[in-house]
Amino acid sequence: MLDRIHIWDNSDNYVENIQFEQYGNGGFVTTLPKLEAGKKYTITCVALVNKQLLSSSATSATTKLKKILSM
Repeated sequence: MLDRIHIWDNSDNYVENIQFEQYGNGGFVTTLPKLEAGKKYTITCVALVNKQLLSSSATSATTKLKKILSM
């Protein structure tokens, strides 16, 4: 289940904590803020999966999944 979404720009400045609504089995709906054209951003989604917090980060077309905290 999705726990939170964060966005940082390429200078590691925090952009906005995104609001979202959960639905169904792990699906969610969100509206991204207006981002500046030509800037790179990293979008991180944090989810609780099998009692572990996992984060998935995407910058451009690169996506990685890593365990960040074991509960």
